Amino acid sequence: MDNDIELLMKLRGKKFSGRIQHWGVYDYFGKDVIRGYIFDSPYKDKDDKYRDGNTIRTSFIERFYNDVSIVETRNSFYILGEKDQDFK
Repeated sequence: MDNDIELLMKLRGKKFSGRIQHWGVYDYFGKDVIRGYIFDSPYKDKDDKYRDGNTIRTSFIERFYNDVSIVETRNSFYILGEKDQDFK
């Protein structure tokens, strides 16, 4: 199933942006986003914000694929690891 979702995202023009661990969903200007710790991101930038273990906030959530633990945002998709029930 993971390959099916990855193919769907590629067809929709989405890019894999990493794996998010210890994540939670919260409201950001009236829309839901994910906040958690990023790992395995293919992105490298001068500020090193995608370094393994850094806190990240996604863009607005477009769709959850709960059966395969993937979330789709505006331009990307992320694999979701363990959810943190107390994440704030």
